[in-house]
Order: sequence, then C-alpha cells, then structure tokens
Amino acid sequence: YPLRRQRQMCIRDRPGAGRGAAATAAGGPGAALLRTAEPPAAILALGPTDDGGAVAFDSSRRLYAIGSCAPQSGLPSGGLPGVGSAPGGGAERAASGGCALPPSASAGTLSCAEAPIPPFSPQHVSAAAVAVVGTEPRKLAVIAAALCDCSARALSAQSGTQLWRDTRAHVHTCARASASGGWLAIGSEVGVVRVWALSGDTGVPDESAVEPPVALHGHEAAVTALDVCDQLALVASGDAAGLVLVRTLRGGLLVCALEIPAPTEARLHTRLPAVPIAALALCAPDALVVAAAGATLAVFALNGTALRVFDAGAPLTALVLDARSGALVCGFYDGCLRAYAAPSLALLCEWVAAPAAVSCACVAPDALLVGTAAGDVLSYAPPLARGC
Repeated sequence: YPLRRQRQMCIRDRPGAGRGAAATAAGGPGAALLRTAEPPAAILALGPTDDGGAVAFDSSRRLYAIGSCAPQSGLPSGGLPGVGSAPGGGAERAASGGCALPPSASAGTLSCAEAPIPPFSPQHVSAAAVAVVGTEPRKLAVIAAALCDCSARALSAQSGTQLWRDTRAHVHTCARASASGGWLAIGSEVGVVRVWALSGDTGVPDESAVEPPVALHGHEAAVTALDVCDQLALVASGDAAGLVLVRTLRGGLLVCALEIPAPTEARLHTRLPAVPIAALALCAPDALVVAAAGATLAVFALNGTALRVFDAGAPLTALVLDARSGALVCGFYDGCLRAYAAPSLALLCEWVAAPAAVSCACVAPDALLVGTAAGDVLSYAPPLARGC
C-alpha cells in the first residue's frame, strides 16, 4: 500500500504540479488530425515538414501526408468542425481528449499509400523501429528497420518509393536520425549500432552519397532505443538488459556507460530482472542523457552521475526533447502526456490524455503531434517556453 500510494502522489505533489494543471486547462484537448485506414494500426513515426504539414507512418506500412497540423481553436471536445460522434465509441474518445473520426478524415489534406516494403518483424515492431529524416518535403525520408527480411530501408515520404536498403545486420531493431538529418543510427538484435553520416545534398541515405557506416560494439543484448545529437556529436544506445552507452559519432569513443538505479526497496531484497531501455534523449544545452525504462525516468550527466531518478507511475512509451522550450515531452501507456524540465524533472504541463497508449510524438513549429497505438494522430498546443 505505501508504494502504491507513493506512485499515486508522485505527480500531484511534485513542485510545478499547479502550473501543469493550469496549462492543461489552457491547452485543452488535442485536435484529431487523422485516424488510420481500416484496420487501425499503431502510428510508429511522425515528422513535421517545412510547409506546415507532417508525415505519419503506421505498423501496416502505410505512409500518410497531412496537409496541416496546427491545433484547431474552438473545437468542441477536441473534435473537428462539422465532425460529430463517429461509430464505435466517439463520445467516450472525445471525453478522454481525442476525437473518433471516420477513416481518412483530417484537419487538412491527407494522402495515404502503402509502402512497398516487407512486413515488420512481430518481435521488434515498435515506434523505435522507424525514423524520419529531414523536414523539407522534397527530401523527406522514412527509415524503416525491424523488417521481417532482416533489412532496413529508406522510403521517400513524397512518393513512397524505396531509396535505399541495408542488410548488414542480423536483425535490425531500431533506428534514429539526428534533428538536422545529417546522421542516422540503426541498432540490431546482436547489440551492434551502425552510424551513417548522411549527405546534405540528397537528404536521404542514398548508398552513393552516404559514407560507410561505423559499427559500434559493446552491447551484449538487443539494442532497443537510440538517440543522435548533432550539437554534442554523440550517439546514445540502450539495450534490453538496461544498459545505456554514450559514444562519439566520429570514431565511436565511449563517453560513459549508464544503468538506471533500482529503487531503494528493490536493492534491499532480491535483484529484479533487467528492464529494457524504452527511450533515450540527449539534451544538448545542459549535456544530459535522459533514459526511460518501464515507468522509471532518469537523468544523467555525461560523467555518469545520476542526477534524478523518478517513478512516473505508468510505463513510458514516447520521449521527445523540445529544443525550443527545453521540455522533455513524455507519453505513457495509459495515454497521459506530460512535459518535464531537465534535470529536475519538475512537471511543466500536462495535456488532456490521448484516447489510447501514446506510441510516438514530435514537436512541430506550431503544434505537438502525438501518435497512438489505436492509429490516431492528435495535435496539441506546443510545450511551454523555456523558463516558464
């Protein structure tokens, strides 16, 4: 009982909880941009474009182009103008912060095409397996790893055609591109991370324009999470055994090895099984590493010191750093969506919960885009400004 009570109080009693409640009321529910075509499939990746739109990619290998992703104002219960309750629990979904929409309904123009690639491997299909490279619509590419033929492939977000394929790993498990689109990292089931320096001329991993990948070893378990930071020139990788390695992009020199500390109660008794690293974020302004495993969120300095370890109360399923506000946007299995400050992990704001588990998120210029395991893409007001 004391442990359950502590988890229930951890958000409410943390400094800044009052400001979070105010931000929730001001931000309102998320406006639904689309629901994937039938049958619904989890949104695995989202990426904003320079023209104000976005791209989405789901677990059925369908690529969506959204014409406008700005949050709509004055929408009842987070819905769209002229869209009422759709069949299948629309009222309940709207009450929880989303909106039930007919297939392919959206706030802007929407196109959908199935990518010509093999299905995902059932063991490794997750949001970590897909990355979006770039923001210019003409050069935007989607990297899909964890495919059933053990390959990783790049697709043009504009045409859906295949641009590149890599088959050098046993089984690819995850992929991540840097914010600038200049670097790409792909992890594998055997613990190897390969890092590419991409060409700025093409914006996509075209084999003729990409430097040979650097293979980074050190993990003894499958790589489950990655992050790449241009400003720090570092790549962070986490594995299924709970180990995080931070290395340089050029040369692969080890900077630090991290493990999320177990709770005090666990250390007093039998050692608990390792929890896979679910998400990573490298914070350039403060040179921090943020790691999530299960319901635990931890912030480390680059010298390996654990600055803050926090039990969020629910498994964390999405983690993204907003470079403008400095906020860590976290999505959870129960649909909750919160922003924390680093390194204190003080609660900055909390949005109305998504109607299903949050599978991925990204920060666009005018909106926070959230994908769910039920196949919805929601648009929220962006996080608070730095220092607010």
